[in-house]
Amino acid sequence: MRGLIGALCAVGCGRIGFDQIGTGGDGTPLGEARAVGAGAGTSCAVLVDGSLWCWGSIVGRRDVPQYSTPVEVDASRDWASVSIGTDLNLALKTDGSLYGWTIYDTVLFPDGTLASDRVPQRIGTDTWSSIALRTSGGCGIHTGGALYCWGENIYGTVGDGTTQDAYGAVKVGAVPFQGVAGNHHTMCAIDTTAHLWCWGFNAQGQAGFAPGTDIRSPMQVGVGTWRAVAPGLSLTCGIASDGTLWCWGTGYGAPTLVDARTDWTSVAAPFGGACAIRDSQLWCIGQNRHGTLGAGDVESLATLTQIDPGHAFAAVSGDFTTCAIRDGQPACTGDGASGALGDGAWRFSPGIHEPVAGSWLAQSVGDQFACGIRDDHVLLCWGNGLGNALGMSGDASVPRAVDANTWNDVGAGSLGAYAVHSDGSLWAWGFDVVNSSYATPTRIDATASWMRIRRNLTHACGLHVEGTLWCWGDNQDGELGLGSTTPAATPTQVGVATYKQIVVGTYKTTCAIRSDDSLWCWGNNLGGVVGDGTTMNRNAPVAVATGTTWRDVSIGFSHTCGTQLDGTLWCWGGNSDGELGDGTTNSHLTPTRVGSETSWLAVGAGDKESCATKTDGTLWCWGAPSAGELAADVSPPTRIGTASDWLEVDVSLLFGCARTRTGALRCWGRADDGVLGDGSGWASTFRPVVK
Repeated sequence: MRGLIGALCAVGCGRIGFDQIGTGGDGTPLGEARAVGAGAGTSCAVLVDGSLWCWGSIVGRRDVPQYSTPVEVDASRDWASVSIGTDLNLALKTDGSLYGWTIYDTVLFPDGTLASDRVPQRIGTDTWSSIALRTSGGCGIHTGGALYCWGENIYGTVGDGTTQDAYGAVKVGAVPFQGVAGNHHTMCAIDTTAHLWCWGFNAQGQAGFAPGTDIRSPMQVGVGTWRAVAPGLSLTCGIASDGTLWCWGTGYGAPTLVDARTDWTSVAAPFGGACAIRDSQLWCIGQNRHGTLGAGDVESLATLTQIDPGHAFAAVSGDFTTCAIRDGQPACTGDGASGALGDGAWRFSPGIHEPVAGSWLAQSVGDQFACGIRDDHVLLCWGNGLGNALGMSGDASVPRAVDANTWNDVGAGSLGAYAVHSDGSLWAWGFDVVNSSYATPTRIDATASWMRIRRNLTHACGLHVEGTLWCWGDNQDGELGLGSTTPAATPTQVGVATYKQIVVGTYKTTCAIRSDDSLWCWGNNLGGVVGDGTTMNRNAPVAVATGTTWRDVSIGFSHTCGTQLDGTLWCWGGNSDGELGDGTTNSHLTPTRVGSETSWLAVGAGDKESCATKTDGTLWCWGAPSAGELAADVSPPTRIGTASDWLEVDVSLLFGCARTRTGALRCWGRADDGVLGDGSGWASTFRPVVK
């Protein structure tokens, strides 16, 4: 048992507590519920009057695709249960008829038909007694007990003995079943004799067998009988027929007793943890990423711990978000992506959020986290801490100091970062670009005096104080600029020229401004992002717009933007979403001027969007709205807000941050990883769902 608990607490265990959080919306409770369902970005509840309400991203309405408070799916009063998937929701009515809805136009229903509307549609004419969705698929039980499954099948999760996708429901198993449950890529079902069967993804033993080999058809788990089961990401838990609580997974392939008391009634396995109800009390254990256990923080729980004492719980369901029936009403905790908490707080909205606490000298945004250096040269990071990307364990929705040292520069990338210490040495943490991993900041080069550092997932480049340029990491497309495609395990000098600025693109492109203010780019040339008039990859620096002088440059996925010393703004590369800002969607293989103004200062290019500041301190953005600064595709540049003290801007895939002339730092975009740094990323306690 101790070993399983150790695995459950893989990200560290600590003290917990509960603090009541105020409600969102107008504070009116949704109403008394009899069933809840929570998944990735959407949550739903069936009320005692038979009405169905949903909140988040797939809510069954045509008008607005996402809601941060619950909306009634339709006027029916005969809903019985609901299951939440990644791209589809299913619900059963009391007569056994099955309905589904989605916001996508390429999703197949269980009967093989293509979804065609955002509102619930009747699926076939069969009647069902139980239904369960998982990532890109699901299973259901016909009224007569036959089990049918469908969907993506890479791990054998359809259960038909193959790994071929099923584009319609296929019969699975040879015995009649009474209930089915699923999550991510693992499914389990209880047959009419109360025996438990599981199949699908089993890398950590979550299907109930020795870890490592996926299970392609239902196999009986143990010899006992069961009353409930809940698969999760890496862990599955169940309640035996005698009422005891068991879990398996996280490296343990057989059911392990968690608690011998015999009055457990409901169980869920949200994102690496487990929650269960006994005597109307909610108890949880294990990993607590983004507060999915509702314990008041994000520290994992080493032992079964009562959550929210003094309240009565009747049901629990969870994944990235956990929802429960508390005191008769729905309440949720964990990730708030797309409004899935139902508390009225919108965590992915256009516009600039509240400032990140502190006064800042520099910032750098990675894929799912950000780092910054305060005016006292303390380095702090926030957001998704997967792989120790924050220089410490766990996630953070507000900035956390990496250590007690002082720092001059930081470059955040994917799952890790590099930073320049105040003594000029180079440090790394998380996963670096040469497949090493560091749990905390570690000095990797003390032989030179570094000035600047930038990185992405696979390569990094930096400047020494004398201006020489050094790159290392993967070099498949020539992104290191060394004249070859041979990778470099350590920093390697790029030519003999000196530089004043270095930028590394989202993918495999690099640009730098030389000491004479000329611009040079190299590496992957998708869509013409290098700007040399071709789409050929370049393994050595090539001059961009010979004879021009540059102030700033930034690379997105397939486009680049820069400002020249005369204050003009130029962009080039791919332009499918207007990210070049010229009012068209036409790509350009060489720098193309954006507008006629001569007051542009600094620029930041994201995935499919760009932002820039002007000398008057205003902030402007254009392109796709994926980072949240825009409400819709916009080209040419559109002013953001009314502030006039912006200095520089940094944009990533789903969020961005900008710094003012007075050192204030503000971020925008998708907040569920905590990347906005203002504490809005998630809820760590159960919040009432309100209208």
